[in-house]
Amino acid sequence: MTKQAFKLFLAWCVSIVLAGCEGRVAETAPETVDDTSPPSTPGQDFQDVAIDETFFSRPSDEVSDSLGLYSFSAPETESSTIQHEAVFSSESGMILSLNTSDSNGAKPDISILVSTDTVYKVDHETNELKAINHFKNEICEIHPKELVVSSLSDSGTGTVETFSVRHAESVYVVTAVDEEDGSACENMDASRTYYELPLNYQFDASFTDPSLTDELLIVDEAQAKAKLVFGWIDNPDNAGEYILNYGYLGYSFALRKLEFFDQDRNSVWSQTRELASYPSIDANGFTSPFYLFDVRTLDNYQYLVQMNQDIFVVDASTEFFAKTQSDVGTILTDRIINIGSYAPYIAGGVEPGIYEVEAYHDDDDLVIIDEGKIFTYPFLQNQFTPDSVSHDYLVETNDGFIYQEQAHRRKKTFSQFDYQRCDEEDDACNAAHDVTASSWQFITDCDADLGCQLEQDVADLCETQEEHDVSQSGRNICSAEFFEHLGELNNTENDAQFVGYMQYLADSLNKYEVSIFEDSLLLSASMLEKDLIVRYFYKQSLSAPKSVREHVMFGAESDLYALEHFVENNNVYISALIPGAVRSNECYKNYLRVECDLGSQEGGGSDRCTGADLAEGTCFSSFTEFESTALFCTPNQVLTRVCADASLDSGSIRTEASDEDGKWVRMLDLSGDEADRQTVYLLTSSHQEALDEQVLDEGRLLTPTLYEIDDNDGSLGSELGVLNDVVETVIGGVLYQKASGAEPLFEGLLDVLSYDVSVSEEEGASGQELLSRHSKYAIVNTLSDDNSAVSVRQTPRLAETVFKRFDTAPKSTGSSE
Repeated sequence: MTKQAFKLFLAWCVSIVLAGCEGRVAETAPETVDDTSPPSTPGQDFQDVAIDETFFSRPSDEVSDSLGLYSFSAPETESSTIQHEAVFSSESGMILSLNTSDSNGAKPDISILVSTDTVYKVDHETNELKAINHFKNEICEIHPKELVVSSLSDSGTGTVETFSVRHAESVYVVTAVDEEDGSACENMDASRTYYELPLNYQFDASFTDPSLTDELLIVDEAQAKAKLVFGWIDNPDNAGEYILNYGYLGYSFALRKLEFFDQDRNSVWSQTRELASYPSIDANGFTSPFYLFDVRTLDNYQYLVQMNQDIFVVDASTEFFAKTQSDVGTILTDRIINIGSYAPYIAGGVEPGIYEVEAYHDDDDLVIIDEGKIFTYPFLQNQFTPDSVSHDYLVETNDGFIYQEQAHRRKKTFSQFDYQRCDEEDDACNAAHDVTASSWQFITDCDADLGCQLEQDVADLCETQEEHDVSQSGRNICSAEFFEHLGELNNTENDAQFVGYMQYLADSLNKYEVSIFEDSLLLSASMLEKDLIVRYFYKQSLSAPKSVREHVMFGAESDLYALEHFVENNNVYISALIPGAVRSNECYKNYLRVECDLGSQEGGGSDRCTGADLAEGTCFSSFTEFESTALFCTPNQVLTRVCADASLDSGSIRTEASDEDGKWVRMLDLSGDEADRQTVYLLTSSHQEALDEQVLDEGRLLTPTLYEIDDNDGSLGSELGVLNDVVETVIGGVLYQKASGAEPLFEGLLDVLSYDVSVSEEEGASGQELLSRHSKYAIVNTLSDDNSAVSVRQTPRLAETVFKRFDTAPKSTGSSE
């Protein structure tokens, strides 16, 4: 079984709202519009802007939510300095990158930005900036419109039809208006309008200029937020044969309507369907929506559909494409699971809300984790396989992305002060960390005493059609129109199956990460005292011996921290911190270094660590240094259990040299034909130099070198350049292209967190705050200074900004009330 490594850079869609135009026909009431034409500032004419390669960043001298689009040119020789210039700034933080053609490879050719409720377009090909339109009402969201382009080719053995997914030259814009004070976007009851805004829109476009349009269409929410799906349909030209087709599935909350559109976005069927609404919660970087409708792609045209707490897994061919309006009563009636309504990763407490289901999949298994309960579902069991197809098909996903402004802020960085030793009298805590005990296990059966509940009450609100045919009562017939009826419509034989419970989640587990590997789960678990990596064989019976069901790979025989892992090309990459020297009489409180006053038995406030504070556990009187290591395990090393604690000292799985520290760098690779691929690099630096310069701290690298990696054995490849700074945490990056010769070329971008800085109230912060420094680097290929045909790889820094991270305190878990 191979792991599906589908990691689109398509993160959350940022939202915007615009005011409408008079005279348009809408399914919902249009917004109030301006009496005058939209203002033309900065001008309806194009402005020339210098654009070469681009990146997004905050202005370097600001700690704010504003974002800027910047342009730079790859240095032509190795000694050339890299310069960047600001193209445009958006105080709203809403920036959208589009790929509207395949002529520019994976790099975006258009950027859409929002500033003061005006939508701007930056054309990367023509180097032009233009205000498309200004709108009166508050902009909440902006969504790309996907476009599928079909082409035929000869593979040598037959015809292949390729569906290339791109962005259309229009975007969907959402606006909100509210009579009350405050942000209309944050008010669930505010009136919203959805527009299709062409990128060549101009409100006073001349009929004689075919390059412009004055048509601003109002659409409903289902169309504006519809998700692209593929499925098989009958070939109208050849009975008994099938062809691959595509359509769009969307939901409108205001109209209570689930709707399916064909490839031309014409409605095929619509289903009246009600969803509950939730209070919007924004805490620690996680925002819960008012309601949730989402579609995720699995394999072989299978899709996961989430409608609030109800999760469906269906074959698009039979569930969407084969249905007509007369079949709407049978669509999405059988969910595989109903998940909890709380946020699993919000620090500082749990509030009711709805969030994206935590789901992972490989090529045939779907794994869902809900409040520590693990479920599996063999999603290919309902796959429709056509008997005969007209020809072969290939679907190419869109490599464009929506800028995720919060990615670096959501990265939970390591701090030794998040860990705590169990009290000697805390039997439960000590048992949870006695990993070598024969009775210890991470995954157990469901037990109410451990906080696990499987049974869900199904309210008797209706009767199914079969029950009604027998009873002939006057009760309501169950319908998918009402989400409360889904429990009685549910076919339990098609449910996701419970395979285990993470028993330490509530009391002893700070956070965890999950990957699927060869019919098992790899779980990086950050416990209260240290970290573990556990391999859990979810296809084994819960009654099987523990040694058959789970295996502790790391953390049982060693003290490791900040354990993170990922699976790529069926190899397992692991990053870890190993504790080293301890610096005594060095005090910390709230992650900040403070004065040591251990002789005092009074509270030390925010700037002192006293003996009383130390006894209460509110401060620390020492600091442990850590070295960073990058471990590489082949599939065979995992299967034979060589990838384990016992191999740490031998060096057989450590990638960096014995006198170096290392960190993995995982980057989305858009440079080749495999749109789903992640490319892995390695950062290494001298351990002794970091000690000598007193920058080691919690696993920092000093001026590390970036290397390519051979994914067959983890050995070092070509050097890509040196990052001339400190690197504490790797965020990731993207590769757009790879150099094939001696020519100046921009290859990609890399994001890291350099180090933390303490800012006092006098410097503009509210009290003493811990800020992080975010650095962005380019990966470029240049010429040697003598212009010889020798390529020189470099990683110059493009930008550096300071920001306030979200709370790093351990998460709290529990059921919502």
